[in-house]
Amino acid sequence: MKKNIIFIISFIFILLVGCGENEDRILKKANKTMDEIDNYESLLDIRIDTEDNKASYKMKETYKDKGPLVEVMYPEENNGITLEYQDDKIIIENSSIEQSITLERIKNLDKGFLLKDIIDNIGDFTYIKEETIDGDKYYVFKYIFKNPNKYNHEKILLLDKKKFIPYSLEVLDKDGVVHTTIFYNKFKSLP
Repeated sequence: MKKNIIFIISFIFILLVGCGENEDRILKKANKTMDEIDNYESLLDIRIDTEDNKASYKMKETYKDKGPLVEVMYPEENNGITLEYQDDKIIIENSSIEQSITLERIKNLDKGFLLKDIIDNIGDFTYIKEETIDGDKYYVFKYIFKNPNKYNHEKILLLDKKKFIPYSLEVLDKDGVVHTTIFYNKFKSLP
């Protein structure tokens, strides 16, 4: 009887230690992979669903040297608008009317939907679990906003298990309701 109890306790201890090591390994691999991403391009499929509004946007995010550049592709009337993020300023350019605006010294410029923000802050995410969607496996991470508000309380990030690149990001409100979902499609590293 004592041998069985000792065996069961030992088995549980091994399982608990193994789970902790697995989480550490996943976090280290995610950090390492994100650190190796210098320049990239990705298509963003953004879906916003609030109580009064549903909207979809398609954008292309490109990151090279000086900062993220986001090009609006959909809706059609916004096609050709680009947003260039540089430190604490944003340059908005509309090619259809040949005009640009530079907004400088923006306090707390929210870049949370940008892939670059995830890459830079992956160390602040916490590993939760593994999930399968349509036969593909993903690691699920959670991030609690440093200054949460009613609409932005936490983020749920899914990383592709094989490539360790972002698949999707959900932004949850204080009640745990998803209002914004971003899918990162056709991600590729650039030279």
